[in-house]
Amino acid sequence: MADTKASGLTENTAPAAEDLIYTIDDPSGTPASRKTTLANLLKFYSGLTEDTTPTSDAVLAYLNDVGGTPAARKMDIADLAVALTEVIDTDSQAAAYDLDWAAYTYVELTLTGDVTITFSNVAAGRSVTLCLIQDGTGGRSITWPGTVDWPNGEPTLQGEAAEVTYVTLFVRADGSTVEGFTANAAAESAKVMAFTPGGRLTLTTGTPVTTSDVTAATTLYYTPYIHDVVRLYNTGDAAWETFQFTERSIAVPATTDTNYDVFLYNNSGTLTLSLTAWTNDTTRATAVTRQNGVLVKSGAADYLYLGTVRTTGSSGEIDDSVTSRFVWNNYNQVERLFSLLDATGHTYDTATWRAWNNSTTHRVKFVIGEARYIQYSINGGAKTSATTGSVGIGPALDATNTADQSISNNEAATVAAGCTAAKAAAAGYHYIQAVERGDGAGGTTSFVYFYIQFTFLG
Repeated sequence: MADTKASGLTENTAPAAEDLIYTIDDPSGTPASRKTTLANLLKFYSGLTEDTTPTSDAVLAYLNDVGGTPAARKMDIADLAVALTEVIDTDSQAAAYDLDWAAYTYVELTLTGDVTITFSNVAAGRSVTLCLIQDGTGGRSITWPGTVDWPNGEPTLQGEAAEVTYVTLFVRADGSTVEGFTANAAAESAKVMAFTPGGRLTLTTGTPVTTSDVTAATTLYYTPYIHDVVRLYNTGDAAWETFQFTERSIAVPATTDTNYDVFLYNNSGTLTLSLTAWTNDTTRATAVTRQNGVLVKSGAADYLYLGTVRTTGSSGEIDDSVTSRFVWNNYNQVERLFSLLDATGHTYDTATWRAWNNSTTHRVKFVIGEARYIQYSINGGAKTSATTGSVGIGPALDATNTADQSISNNEAATVAAGCTAAKAAAAGYHYIQAVERGDGAGGTTSFVYFYIQFTFLG
């Protein structure tokens, strides 16, 4: 190529790496003209016959005007490094780009296709900023080398036509591991805590919210709902990473009447569901704790807590129905309906609360992963032949010998009424039982029907 020069050197310029700079090697003795490429200049200060490692206070002499009337000038290496901190490459690629760490500190790359980036001349302490520009079509992607570690998650490029994404890369002290950050990494990191995982636990593939009863299910799914992105904590890097996910599934364990916490973790690049059994109906064997406010598995912060499920009395099965809500979501909760009706007429005259018709089958059941208030309602009808007593119908949380609220009647005619109760429920398994109380006054108490109906978030 023809010789070119870094002109003037009276101010910072943006020369290309292959541009030649003319120098003199001994301005105070017998000067001789030398030349070197800009890329080699930072490694070089004496002799100019080979690459050396200069000290920051070493003096470099040069000529400022080789083609005109040259005059000797000099500067120290530290000042020269400041003047040459940004070496720029501008390129356009459709398939591949090799990033030369020795040549450039800033690369402006227009993507005309999906581009695979490779590295050359990687060395400890080097850094480069990439300006990645979508072409007029947009939707282009980057495949990064496997040596890049993304503490805040691998970036998703701005995808619209002409949109720009800035990425900065640093080589760690080991000389091979590259740390990568987007230009707004701090903002991205802050968003992690407010970012809701996009899926829901469900018993039906591809259906995040079921509207009909699902019983005897043998597979649990985590399927996209509001979006298909989730963030998991990387314990090695002490940072959150972003993943796009497709539906995940896991077989229901071959147990009966057992609670399980459901977690999602990164299994060597594959997002995987994991189940942890509880000790009993209301006690976890392994606690959940908060990482930056996000619920994770105690002792394994890379396991994101998604919710809690429960097997039924049949081994290896889970129900999600109007009488048994055994799938509880920690995220993206929706209203879930409970409904139970019994119209089997019967009599009971004792003034003591008991299960409706002396049967514990007259209840709705559910599991929750965190403590919360539950509001529940019952309607019913009963009558008594006594003139001095009254009968009662009510709902009871986790009990059969009391009522949390009740309706009563002391008339011989059937009266239909309803009531609502609310109580705090701890994390775990619970039921709401229909209960009844006779008049206790020697009359004949006739119970006609009850109807439980309410909703809760899960």
